[in-house]
Amino acid sequence: MFKATLAGLLAHKLRLALTAFAIVLGVAFVSATLTLSNGLQTTFDNIFNTTPTGVAVVVRGHVEPGGQNGGFGDAHRPVPDSLLAAVQQVDGVTAAEGVVFRAGASLLDKTGKPYASSGGPPEFATNWIESQALSPYRIRSGSPPTQATDVVIDAATASAHGITVGQRIQYVINGGAIQTFTVSGIAGYGSSDSLAGATISLFRLDVAQQQLGLQGKFDQIDAASTQGLSQSDLRDRIAGHLPSYAEAATEADAIGQQVAGIDSFFGILRTILLVFALVALFVGSYIIINTFSILIAQRTRELALLRALGATRGQVFRMVLAEALLTGIVASAIGVVAGLFLAHGLYSLVSSVGNGLPKADLVLQPSTVVIGMVLGTVITVVASILPARKASRVSPVEAIREASDAAQPLGTRRIIVGVAVSLLGVIGIALGLFAGTSVAFQLLGLGALLLYLGVSSLAPLTVVPIAGLLGAPIARFRGTPGKLARTNAIRAPRRAAATAAALMIGVSLVVGIAVLTESAKASTQVALQQAVKADYMVFPGGASGQGAISPMTTAALAKDPHFSAVDDLKQGTILINAASTAVFSANPADYQDFFTLDVASGDPNSLGQGDTIFLDETLASNHGWRVGDTIDVNFPQTGATVKERIGCIFNPNAITTGYMISSQQYAMYFPEAQTFIILVRAAPGVSHNAGLAALNKDLAAFPTLKAYDQASFLALQSQSLDQLTQAIDIFLIMAIVIAALGIVNTLALSIIERTRELGLLRAIGLTRRQTRTMVRWESVLIAFLGLILGVVVGLALGVAVVRALAFTGLGHIAVPFVSLLWYAVGALVIGLLAAILPARRAARLNVLEAISTE
Repeated sequence: MFKATLAGLLAHKLRLALTAFAIVLGVAFVSATLTLSNGLQTTFDNIFNTTPTGVAVVVRGHVEPGGQNGGFGDAHRPVPDSLLAAVQQVDGVTAAEGVVFRAGASLLDKTGKPYASSGGPPEFATNWIESQALSPYRIRSGSPPTQATDVVIDAATASAHGITVGQRIQYVINGGAIQTFTVSGIAGYGSSDSLAGATISLFRLDVAQQQLGLQGKFDQIDAASTQGLSQSDLRDRIAGHLPSYAEAATEADAIGQQVAGIDSFFGILRTILLVFALVALFVGSYIIINTFSILIAQRTRELALLRALGATRGQVFRMVLAEALLTGIVASAIGVVAGLFLAHGLYSLVSSVGNGLPKADLVLQPSTVVIGMVLGTVITVVASILPARKASRVSPVEAIREASDAAQPLGTRRIIVGVAVSLLGVIGIALGLFAGTSVAFQLLGLGALLLYLGVSSLAPLTVVPIAGLLGAPIARFRGTPGKLARTNAIRAPRRAAATAAALMIGVSLVVGIAVLTESAKASTQVALQQAVKADYMVFPGGASGQGAISPMTTAALAKDPHFSAVDDLKQGTILINAASTAVFSANPADYQDFFTLDVASGDPNSLGQGDTIFLDETLASNHGWRVGDTIDVNFPQTGATVKERIGCIFNPNAITTGYMISSQQYAMYFPEAQTFIILVRAAPGVSHNAGLAALNKDLAAFPTLKAYDQASFLALQSQSLDQLTQAIDIFLIMAIVIAALGIVNTLALSIIERTRELGLLRAIGLTRRQTRTMVRWESVLIAFLGLILGVVVGLALGVAVVRALAFTGLGHIAVPFVSLLWYAVGALVIGLLAAILPARRAARLNVLEAISTE
């Protein structure tokens, strides 16, 4: 039987090539994802772990819930610089220095524009550490900063932008005005040119404190120990001298926390990419099932002869599984190696767009090889079980007749099972969307999987009505080839449905994402029209909300006579029931001049009353709160816990969601203010364009900020959403390409199966051109079948997700009809391209040889 297995593979090697290629693509995606994420993670970890410093213990404030410092892990509260003397006096401390390290130092180019885009590497400002025993920075050229206008820049940034010692460069720090500094030196981070690709600007300590708004404070204090004293012993000694607001940690623990944050980020990235890879493999499994099913049907006589010669059912079953096993092993091995090249391509693509990635060592790790091989092989074998089971049931008597399994109608049992599985999938998706459990994503994934399996099992029921309806105009306008194409598409519903189901998965995901994106745009537009009264908005770094806005900006704009009112909104993190959540503040005196709350209950004028909080209807409903109830709110920056009375409950939209407090409360409990938007109204008599021009002129002094009116803000939001959608669609293209290969495979195998039939058609007058036309339109019908199923499932999933996200203000469902038309064009193109090789092969069949084929 082993020899028979090898002979079967060699006899059908061309037929199995496309199946193997589908596995190659899927496994390559998995291998590339693991290789890229592991390589980058190892590179980043090594930068932190291998940079030598003499720091033994780090003193810092406790973690601020929800606080972030440029994405590099949780932010700790600062400590007063008076604590430095106490640390220096601890027995065993040989040196100690204060450190400030914050994001927000934006470097400008020679035209006065920021170098970094919103998606570029983070930019940090810190102080030069005098003690080289404590500093990871090493001067490559020049000297440390000694003057108030001196700065040391990291070597990677200096090289990238051609910055040299002595050059005068400009910065905007924390969204403020332009400032000029002189490059006194260029430094490396240990042996690296930079800290994980980030831009690092080092100033004199007092300058860094003043620029970052940390006068009299340090982000942390680094301490070195005497020789022979362990980090843990020094930590315990220092901890005994610290007040309650501070904590001590060994350098190893501090680095471990940073590394854990980086590992967590790459873990999330790896998971997201693996989801797309698994989707590609899932689509590939349909091709495997379909290919082996067709091959089994075509080899009915061969298998029956084996049974007649004494092969048992078990031997036939194992023979087919062995074919799948060998195919899976070979294809997975090729895919793993291909993934290494794909990983290098992805790394080059990401690096080329300016994300500042450090040089990464992308090598195939043993775990990647094992995962890729096992995953690809197991999916191939599992997908072949049903065809193998069908092959084992071929009886010896079937050696004298042909089988046509694919044309058999669906049994009642399959219909019942298909409906049940689909319902279970819907329930799983509903639980994942609405239950709010910790396993929401797992429930969503399981529900989607079951829904796809259920719909796929029922898909043969749709082949005759859909393909018959779509094929009617083809049959009318394309004559005999069109009629034959329509007949061929519906003659084997199971086969056509299995082929279309692979395309359905990719299309449904694309359509679902498109519905979500279009709904987000519509919700934002409605919220702008109904809620925002401001004529203009100012955001840091675009409307992404990243970056900072200096308080001086609001004051500067308020002096411009072109504007009748200028105010800003600030944001922060609060704790409610020990869970961190966001809160924004507004000025009770004039906030209703800038935006309107869609009040559900309560008094929108009560914001200025003491200890009053507003919140949206979703939060109130989830907690069972009503207007007048009192809730405990903890403000982490000060540690205060306040009993806040609910003064108003409003309906959320894309602009106003979550919790809201007065600007007076915010000033008391958030000493480190964070403004995220400035709202501006034009003065009476000032035209819209004149006001916008005046605002842009004022913001020329603040180049990291940008002004928007409602139209430009909506356009920017739409552009950001479109870019995200395009990025997702790029990853889904792999699944769609595999689905297209499935159509090619099915057509190629069906042409082999219909060789004699094609020969007879040619003999009675069907030309080569008509043969190609017939195969092309048959392919198009299958592609459109997958498109229609995918659109239906995708619309259902998209609408369900939008409804589930209503609490975020996503309250309007919008269907992207224009995109659906483009998807239809795409299905036509896929069908035509997939038919090129099969149609060519069908047209070139030798008529006499085809007629004599059995």
